[in-house]
Amino acid sequence: MSEHDERGSPEKDVRVERALSDVLRPRTLGPGALARIRARVENEWRANNPAVVVQPRASHWGRWLSLAAALLLVTFGAVSFWKPAGATFEFGTVVRLDVGMADERVGFMHVEPLKSGDVLETGAVVRTRGPVLIALAEGGTLRMAADTALELTGPTRGLL
Repeated sequence: MSEHDERGSPEKDVRVERALSDVLRPRTLGPGALARIRARVENEWRANNPAVVVQPRASHWGRWLSLAAALLLVTFGAVSFWKPAGATFEFGTVVRLDVGMADERVGFMHVEPLKSGDVLETGAVVRTRGPVLIALAEGGTLRMAADTALELTGPTRGLL
């Protein structure tokens, strides 16, 4: 730890090193001292940090209610935009229409605007606001007038 110089003797250096080591050696505290320190720190902690107040059970209802509302919203969205399950058949293809003159409702609330070349499948409801020409899958054509609704119930059948 110290350097040996010409004026000091090696015995003196050893004594200085030993004295420094004894003074700087950490001393352990006894169990009584540790218990007193722990008690004082605990008292200061409790004085500075108040106890946690337990919330009443009614506040938990808000969490469950919001979770139920979110689940209901997701379920409603899924039901309204998914196509109904089951076998669908091609009814026909839109051949001619003016832009924005017809739309197709599939599922509960899912509405898509139709354009030329769109394939119509069973289970959909076609609503027109202008004249529309449809080429049927089994052959032939279907001309729909303005303000008509057609429910496609089968590959060759529809309800007005």
